[in-house]
Amino acid sequence: MKTFLTIAAIVAALLIARFLLRQRRRARPRTVAGGDMVRCAHCGLHLPVASAIKEGPHWYCSREHQRLDRGGTGA
Repeated sequence: MKTFLTIAAIVAALLIARFLLRQRRRARPRTVAGGDMVRCAHCGLHLPVASAIKEGPHWYCSREHQRLDRGGTGA
């Protein structure tokens, strides 16, 4: 009987530990690798700030979209 109670206590402790670890894992906030994201003012693509081009209050994904959004031409 003593052996049965010891095994039951060990199993219960393992189940409680497993439950607590799952709760802790779920509570973690998810972060995006690469930092903050911005939206291209021309096409709406979301990209990392580090890869974006800023002009005034607007962000662009490429020089081409920056030029097109200003109304520029290819010539």
